[in-house]
Amino acid sequence: MIDGAETMVISFLGPVLQNDWQLTESQRALLGSSPFIGFFFGCLLAGQISDRLGRKPPLIFALALNFAFALTSAFSQNIQTLVILRLLFGLTVGIISTVSMTYLVEVVPLENRGKMMVFTMLFWTVGEMLTCLIAYVFFESVVEGYWRPLALWSIFPSGLSFFLVIFFMEESPRYLLIHQEIDQGFEIINLIIKKNNQNVAILTEDEKESLKIWVNKQAKAQKLISGNPLELFRENRWRITLLLWLNWYVLSCDYFGSLYILPEILHKMKMENEQAFYNEFIGIFISILCEIPSTFISFFIVDIEVLGRKKSLIIALFFMSLSFLIGFWLKDMAFLILATLARFFQNIAYLMNFPLTMEIYPTLIRVTGLGIANSMSRIGQMSMPWISIECMKIGTTGPFLIYGILGVLATGCSMLIPYDTVKRELDMFQGEENEEKEGFLEEKIEKIGYF
Repeated sequence: MIDGAETMVISFLGPVLQNDWQLTESQRALLGSSPFIGFFFGCLLAGQISDRLGRKPPLIFALALNFAFALTSAFSQNIQTLVILRLLFGLTVGIISTVSMTYLVEVVPLENRGKMMVFTMLFWTVGEMLTCLIAYVFFESVVEGYWRPLALWSIFPSGLSFFLVIFFMEESPRYLLIHQEIDQGFEIINLIIKKNNQNVAILTEDEKESLKIWVNKQAKAQKLISGNPLELFRENRWRITLLLWLNWYVLSCDYFGSLYILPEILHKMKMENEQAFYNEFIGIFISILCEIPSTFISFFIVDIEVLGRKKSLIIALFFMSLSFLIGFWLKDMAFLILATLARFFQNIAYLMNFPLTMEIYPTLIRVTGLGIANSMSRIGQMSMPWISIECMKIGTTGPFLIYGILGVLATGCSMLIPYDTVKRELDMFQGEENEEKEGFLEEKIEKIGYF
């Protein structure tokens, strides 16, 4: 929710503050980029911190700072202060989003993992929609209104999450086992068994010994790779890593770019055509609303082996690109329909890219792999305001032309990814598919209702 809400907050703040504070185009673009610059460094830090300190401690610390930066930014008196505070806010979001999604993939059963990741992303949409509604209440139009309540509302998701993590979240048992903290890992597994499955006995001694065998096997296979970014390029991973980075860059540039620039495009179209009957806020809300059906579609197709993550990603990227390229030539309601379609397929592509990335790396470098890939997306987000504002010089819908071209590039990259991860065990290394007992942890824990 925090990530999606922040993009909408920045997209509404830009035009309003440009009028209120007489911002130059460069200052407005810098404001638009500032949280994403923070996201970039936060994602880089997330891998190094979480792969060494665990999943829960970094989340608690980042959520507390996120709350503080959101609160103080709402009372900024000048653009310089606001840019710095939203940058720091973004840094904490980068840590939160990377660590929380990694935690999720490590504690959800194999057959439900893809669906749960897709379902979780629905809260991005909820954050975007709530932000749009708040802007509708406090703004007179997309270029004028009282912006401080909109900036202040960012404290709600982090405050609620901080409370939930403190009181209800346990450390990832998979992380503890992989890092040889065996007894603590068993203790948390037994605790979760009791909470989730009252009729199932705690781990037996035989099951504990079996898990220790699995841990030793994984430690031997992954002994030198913990948190080392160079491991993303070792052996056969370099090709996968580069392709994923390109995908993350394009998806973020298109996804957040279209969301960022849409208020201004709709406002300009309305100014050019006084007969246009749509309200800019309603148009933006509708385009976001389409993410809900696309999320449910993704929920049902993500674990279908004939489609999986990879094929679904390719199909979604193709139609996203097509929608952008056609939308470039249209105006008013026809444009809004194509923008909504593009957002529909964008969301599916994003939802497939997340599990594909998280499942393709082994546990000891999972956060590092996701974090750096996520950082590539933040480069897309950082460059997005500058690209979008500059492309407005081509025409009102100029940014959609660039989004479409980038989408074609991402489609080609996805086709080159060598394999899918649907139904693939988390720590199955390439070339080991036929090795017996590779999924030992899943085999033992699945039956007691945890992984």
